[in-house]
Amino acid sequence: MNNRHVTLQDKYSNIHHLMRVKDLIVDPIKKTETCQWLWIYKTTSEFFPFELWTQLDRVQVNEKLVYKDLTFKVIHIDDEDHPLFS
Repeated sequence: MNNRHVTLQDKYSNIHHLMRVKDLIVDPIKKTETCQWLWIYKTTSEFFPFELWTQLDRVQVNEKLVYKDLTFKVIHIDDEDHPLFS
C-alpha cells in the first residue's frame, strides 16, 4: 500500500497536510525518463523532511514519526488519488 495523502499532528497540536507527488525528469538527448516520489505540504508545496519520506509511504494511523526534536502523530491517511482541481 502506498499512501497518497497523510495528515500529521505535531506535539504543539499543529496540523500538517502532506501529499505524495511524482516528479518526472525527461532527458530529450538520451531519451530517458527518471521519476521520483516526493512528499510536500499540500498548501505551500514545500518539501517535508526527506528523512521521513520512506516511512510516510507505509505509515499507519496513530503511528508516531520522530524527526530531530519533533514528534508527529499520524491522524489521517487517504490512499485514493484525488484531482487537484475539478
